[in-house]
Amino acid sequence: MMKIFPTQALETYWCAWQNSTDTKNGTWIPPNDDNCMSNDHPTVVSLHVLVEKSKRCLHGTKIWTNKIAAILQKLENILPPIPLVIDSDGIERVSPFSNYPNISNVHNVETPELYGVHPFRYYTQGRAMMSNIDVQPALQCMINSSRVTCKNGYANSGWTQGIMIAVLLGLKDLSKKMILERALTRPATGYRFVGFAPAMQDYEPSADHYANLNTALQWMILQPADDNASSMILFGAWSCDWDVDFKLHGPKNTIVEGILKNGKLLSLQVTPSTREKDVINVLKC
Repeated sequence: MMKIFPTQALETYWCAWQNSTDTKNGTWIPPNDDNCMSNDHPTVVSLHVLVEKSKRCLHGTKIWTNKIAAILQKLENILPPIPLVIDSDGIERVSPFSNYPNISNVHNVETPELYGVHPFRYYTQGRAMMSNIDVQPALQCMINSSRVTCKNGYANSGWTQGIMIAVLLGLKDLSKKMILERALTRPATGYRFVGFAPAMQDYEPSADHYANLNTALQWMILQPADDNASSMILFGAWSCDWDVDFKLHGPKNTIVEGILKNGKLLSLQVTPSTREKDVINVLKC
């Protein structure tokens, strides 16, 4: 079994051994399981997703050979499990890493344990529907946890990604709230392009703030299911009291366009028509 060590979970959880010494003997303390983490969530979940997608995309192509298949299968066999933990309240949630060393400092406002939702899309409503993936560990982190990094999922400015996480998990009310919060942000002053937001975290202007809004808004209407058929979830996080006339591009050169008004779908067109079966309408109004 592969063990990724030493490591850190993004910029948020660092190993505690950095620059540490045994004050009594004056010797440097090397990283170990008590002062440094292993198998950080973003790295592990990304490996699971990339191996899965590599097998899906390469199979049946000229690149696919017995040697490539054997290499990917060998890698898949030794991957560590995606980090999960049963918290003190008895609920299983995604974890930032697989072991719990003596690390008390949190250095940023990231959500490393929710990278399995975004950007890697392992835990999404589409995966739950089409691939039987249990998304409860991610949901419980996002909506029902006292862990500080789970709570970071509610940060909603600049590069923070909670808005995409909410949409991909199908949290309609939270998605709507976060969309409106970002939309009400006034543009940065002094710039010709109104698509720039004021300084949020690292610099001015913020190119991320409205970009994340735009991505989340589109995914509220149409989001990838990331299954073998490249299915799409329609209205997975859309609010029924919002009317919309849309034309969006999906996987496999698919175009989906339609009109929703007063909670009723007035028209829906999928091009090419052979992809109609792969557009899963989950609208409930």
